[in-house]
Amino acid sequence: MNKRSRQLLTGVLAAGIVMNTAIAGGQALAADHGSAAAVSVLPGTPYKADGTYDVSVPHVIINQVYGGGTAEAADTYVSNGFIELYNPTEGDIALNGWSIHYAYADDPVTGESGDWQKLVLSGTIKAKSFYLVAAAPTGASAATLKVDISTPDKYDLAWPNTFINNKALKVVLMSDDATIANTDKNPFATKPAGYVDMLGTAGNDKDTSKIDGYETEYPSGKPNANSKKIGLRRQSFTDTDNNKTDFVPIDYSSAATPLEDVRPHSGKELKLGLTTALLPGATAGSAYSAVIQAEGGTKPYTFSSTTLPEGIRLNPATGELTGTPAAAGSVDVTFTVTDSKQAVATKVLALTVAAAPVHTFTDRITMRKLGEYSVGTTNKDGGVAEIVKYNADNGKFYLVNGSGNPPSLEIVKLDADGKLTHERTIEVKALSETDGFAYGDLTSVDVNTAADRVFVAVQEAGAAKTGKILELDYDGNLMKAYKSGIQPDMIKSTQDGRYVLTANEGEPRTSSIDPEGGVTIVDRQSGTTSEAKFNVPAIIGDNVHIRGASESGQIRGEGKKTDAIFDLEPEYIALSADQATAYVSLQENNAIAVLDIAAKQFTAVKGLGFKDLSDPNNALDVVKDKSIKLENVPFKGMYMPDGIATFTVSGKTYLLSANEGDVTDWTGREDNAPSRKNGAKLSAVKGSLDPNSEAAKFLSGKTAYDGIEVATDMGNDSVYMFGGRSFSIWDASTLAQVYDSGNDFEKITAERLPTHFNASNNDVDLDSRSAKKGPEPEDVKSGKVGSRTLAFVGLERIGGIMTYDVSDPAKPAFVNYTNTRDFNKANAEDTDTAPEGLEFIPAENSPTGRPLLLVAYEVGGRVSVLELNVTKVTLDSKTLSLTVGGQSGQLNAKVEPVGDREAKVSWLTSNLDVAKVDASGKVQPVGAGTAVITALSADGYGYAQSTVTVSSATYVPVPNPGGTVSSGSDAVKASVTTATENGVMTAKIAVKSVVTGSEVSAEIGEAAVADALAKLSGAAASLLELQATDAADARQVSFKVPGGAIAKLAASSLPAVKLSAGLATITLDRASLQAVYKSAGSGDVAITVAKAANGAVTGEGSSLIGSRPVVDLTIATGGKNVGSFDGGRVQVSIPYTPAGGEDPNAVVVLYAAGNGRLETVANGRYDADSGTVSFTANHFSRYAVGYNNVAFGDANGSYALSAITYLSARGVINGVAEGKFAPERQVSRADFALLLARLAGADTSQSAGAAFADVKPSAYYAGAVSWASQAGIVSGVGQERFDPNASITREQMAVMIKRFADAVDYELPKQAQSAAFQDAASISPFAKDAVDALQAAGLLGGKPTAGGSVFAPKDTASRAEAAVLLAALLQGMSE
Repeated sequence: MNKRSRQLLTGVLAAGIVMNTAIAGGQALAADHGSAAAVSVLPGTPYKADGTYDVSVPHVIINQVYGGGTAEAADTYVSNGFIELYNPTEGDIALNGWSIHYAYADDPVTGESGDWQKLVLSGTIKAKSFYLVAAAPTGASAATLKVDISTPDKYDLAWPNTFINNKALKVVLMSDDATIANTDKNPFATKPAGYVDMLGTAGNDKDTSKIDGYETEYPSGKPNANSKKIGLRRQSFTDTDNNKTDFVPIDYSSAATPLEDVRPHSGKELKLGLTTALLPGATAGSAYSAVIQAEGGTKPYTFSSTTLPEGIRLNPATGELTGTPAAAGSVDVTFTVTDSKQAVATKVLALTVAAAPVHTFTDRITMRKLGEYSVGTTNKDGGVAEIVKYNADNGKFYLVNGSGNPPSLEIVKLDADGKLTHERTIEVKALSETDGFAYGDLTSVDVNTAADRVFVAVQEAGAAKTGKILELDYDGNLMKAYKSGIQPDMIKSTQDGRYVLTANEGEPRTSSIDPEGGVTIVDRQSGTTSEAKFNVPAIIGDNVHIRGASESGQIRGEGKKTDAIFDLEPEYIALSADQATAYVSLQENNAIAVLDIAAKQFTAVKGLGFKDLSDPNNALDVVKDKSIKLENVPFKGMYMPDGIATFTVSGKTYLLSANEGDVTDWTGREDNAPSRKNGAKLSAVKGSLDPNSEAAKFLSGKTAYDGIEVATDMGNDSVYMFGGRSFSIWDASTLAQVYDSGNDFEKITAERLPTHFNASNNDVDLDSRSAKKGPEPEDVKSGKVGSRTLAFVGLERIGGIMTYDVSDPAKPAFVNYTNTRDFNKANAEDTDTAPEGLEFIPAENSPTGRPLLLVAYEVGGRVSVLELNVTKVTLDSKTLSLTVGGQSGQLNAKVEPVGDREAKVSWLTSNLDVAKVDASGKVQPVGAGTAVITALSADGYGYAQSTVTVSSATYVPVPNPGGTVSSGSDAVKASVTTATENGVMTAKIAVKSVVTGSEVSAEIGEAAVADALAKLSGAAASLLELQATDAADARQVSFKVPGGAIAKLAASSLPAVKLSAGLATITLDRASLQAVYKSAGSGDVAITVAKAANGAVTGEGSSLIGSRPVVDLTIATGGKNVGSFDGGRVQVSIPYTPAGGEDPNAVVVLYAAGNGRLETVANGRYDADSGTVSFTANHFSRYAVGYNNVAFGDANGSYALSAITYLSARGVINGVAEGKFAPERQVSRADFALLLARLAGADTSQSAGAAFADVKPSAYYAGAVSWASQAGIVSGVGQERFDPNASITREQMAVMIKRFADAVDYELPKQAQSAAFQDAASISPFAKDAVDALQAAGLLGGKPTAGGSVFAPKDTASRAEAAVLLAALLQGMSE
């Protein structure tokens, strides 16, 4: 992006980032209403960017208030008291976490009000629309009722138990949910943090009536103030901070009052209108699809239009435009929508049909967008979502969010379905501001999985001061800080984590000082920090562009090599394959610097030369004339790469460059520093060209090219344009160009997007960037996809990703162009526009199993996830353990080709001396060691690998433990003991084990199994226990069960088998036994429990484990592990004694998932009676005991503290902010569905099944609501609505819990005798059975009153209540 714009943006843009948290569904800003806290500027609030209150800033307002008194009264005129808000701004405002505060005075003579009452808001108030809060019913009689807002379709949020006074009252709107102190009678005067608007009125009893809080003046007496008949409504949506003049009375009792004009409106009401702003362009001969969209009025709609282009038709019921246009042309079409009440709205839209293109570039693969994450704001100047890095250890990405004030680091979880969940925001400012450091900007992030660290680059507020490198753990905790050079931009670490580098731009931003550019090298091994500078002129090539002095602010010539130490501006860093060399792009200098990392010095700076725009391969559109015209001109293009990347072919390193171009433009600097620019329009410089130059001859007599942006400091021999509009490949050893994509990018975008060719990233105008830098390639990344190396290039202006196969660096091949930008958006910025940072995720690290590309859009303010639709190959085993001279192993590949490609693989081994593999995947052990077996798809785009470990042949004799062994499959004989306890008969086979060092092996005899089964025959309840003796001090215990014994166990009716191994106790249910038998066939089975070494678990979350037990659980047969149990469950208990001070509620169980991530087992819990941590598993892997006590300061002392600790430790429920739980905040219906989905471990990746019109597919809770709907847990509130943001009532919660238990086959216990509630008659019929069931289960009780208890079915549930209920439910399910 334009770096000057980025610098100005930092510290000025203060946009609220509206994120849905796990429970609150919105933002929670810390505020203390007892003091003048600093104001955080949010959209829809009356504050300037610097936080200064200014009522003239467009903001959400209190538009109308009406009340019938503090009790029901028949002589009122509206069904409910109400508070109506209005949004006069141009954008929708999320009200999640906002609040309304209300107080009234019993005596309007004194005007002294009582305590504040608070309502936390939720949902969104649309631009130019309303938001209605319906308070308690007024009791209006049928004779007096004029306006009925009593049903949910008439209001946005209910405040059912709060009566709005008809006399002296106060209403305050806040942008946070903190409580206003009761001593703060007039928040308008104190302006607490979050203050937005206020109305104070004394009522119309007397002119002398008073109220103790208001803006400047308040309405009082007749006819100015409110009563049972009269509400107060703002005049023309005007806010001047004067309640008396801003509001006028609305007499609802008068027949003369135009009720339709002044009545309260909710956000659910919209005037009929067509909302489609633009129609996408069509192309002759190509299928066309668009939708005419309408809103408001009363559905269903009917659509019609004037004449459409031939071949396109309009569906009158849906508004869809479909068909294939026959010929090119343009027509203005008048579209009409008519609703069911015959209201009509029209709009004229242009529909342009372009001529059919001649396609010369064909996609070899396709990409699809899986999902997106939005920071909640956009900015036409960019700088919003910038750099994104993926962490393969924890499946999360780290995003530099430049939109915040200050910029922050976002951590977002990426799931297998592409679903993105915001986990936390790291306030880097607070981490960096130590030792006098003043935070200026967060510029870059890098993730290093070898070091388990995240590194970020931070610039100082002072543009000439050194920056910082912060070393964070995966959770964003500060581990260490280092000093960097001035203005660190990109940050890059070597693969082993030893070195961390930053490219320090050293731009002359705000003063006459031009800082030194360079690279900081942190050696984490030695603890030293060094600076590499451009202080050796001899290494600088003659064609490196060094800018000279300014003349009246314009740079006219080149500088000297001795100026390089100040002028060279490092931009981007890429590393060689051996991590010994760093390549640094110097964009403004059209050069690449080469850095010896260990020596900490530059060895060369080489210019990249120029692009000959007279070459037919380089024909570009250089004129802004609203047309596409690729032409050759006798000019030169400076490559000026921004992003660079490396890749290796046959041991040789190549460098990729995205040739964006950049104009020096430092104007309006502080300290009265002179401007410094090197760009101008061609019209200003063509007169100074050498008249004998080809450029001058070409331009003679022409003015069409006058608007081209050109360099003023490159001499007069030619015209020099900024950027190559391409990507290039360079030989890293010489920096000689191997390949350049020429004019491919403009040719491809002209074919694919002819109506938006060379559009900018904040407009959709054809040709708007042709005279400047065209599509502007911004970043480039390389990645292995199967056997191929692909290069991905982001186009900053028109958008989209160009993909090339660069496996042959001299002959790259076009692979794909994907652009997910919506060119039809009314707000051109609010889409996938301006790709800034790219991050490639190879298939082996991808949660989907296919390669992914993360794209950060700096204008659109979002990150999208693109999946490459290539062949997916998976193996049935990621590891094989074989023995020299032993049996071969078999690998089976599952191939999921794309389209009609072959579903075949070829097999490769990395080491023939260790293992061979044949065409069927059969792996033959050859020698001791490790080899990697690769299955490669026929098209070369997909592959999977398995690591084969071959051990030397060994033999351990197994002695007879008291019986006789015949031979072959005959098993060891052993005696069997039986015992009956609590009605369960247990047969125990105690096997004398073979001890080898710290390893114990227990072989179970087939005869002993048969004997045990015979003894258990006929028992009403039975259990078979296998016990390994001599296992007390073992680090590994293996039960070896012959195939015949497994077959007998599987064929029996035995409900479970228990294995006591010392390190752990394992109980397999019948379904899991069947699954093991199915995998084994007639083969033997080994069930092993092994204690993992200290430090065996690394990566994110490993700090939760510390020195607590870690065990590896495996079931193996035929050289392969049994991965899952086909729906069966295995109960595991691990001995554990909590350390002093450990809260048992925070003791958890973690397991290592297949991708290396640590996941929490929700049903894991500590059992003090048995001294074990137990859990139920549906597969075997590495399991660990952990401790995760999440502290919430505001939950201390809460009756729900234990439940909150229990659920938060397991990730079921989260806080609303760092260290804040908000136990008394209400829970929405959507969030409760989400909590139940987490309890069930449900797959919430699909949302299509929930047919609720008010649940958007992109909502964070959509998948959970869909799951709950399909499971029969929720059924909506009618009219295809779910009302997701409504607070859940106690009876609704009871119903959802009962249905949940039924859905997961959990039988609620019957522990308590049902007692009648005093208000039992008020429980809705649909909820009575559920309330009885939960009461009997001891999960849900009543609220005590003087005469007994009430259930209060319509009361809303708090987060604390929900936590207590769900923790009890989860604990019950885990028993």
